[in-house]
Amino acid sequence: MLIPDCHGITCFHIACGRGHYEVARLLIDHVKNAAPEGEIANQVRQVVENADAFGWRPLHHAAAQGRLDVCILLADVTEGSLEILPRAADGCTPLHVACLNAQSDVQSYVLIRKFSSPAFFPFFKI
Repeated sequence: MLIPDCHGITCFHIACGRGHYEVARLLIDHVKNAAPEGEIANQVRQVVENADAFGWRPLHHAAAQGRLDVCILLADVTEGSLEILPRAADGCTPLHVACLNAQSDVQSYVLIRKFSSPAFFPFFKI
């Protein structure tokens, strides 16, 4: 089910990039159900943060196509621990690909997630 093709792309990458929210959600639920007790969060994180051969994670694919609902899903299922600006092999982050593809909703979301983090403003209450 989550077996990669020759480019490291899984059906989860495709579901996220094409905006198939329900399919992405079902795949995550499958991973949760198949994971051993105590390993659920780790297994989900592995799927959500799995990079293809180009270093693109599912978040890159969703951001490039403006799939805001999927971006939010990815952050939610990792309970806020999703790395929001991972770099691909070419150095691009999900913010880069959202900007390159004029996906303003995703751009705003990524910036808000990144820069409203207490880790980014450790001396201020937000």
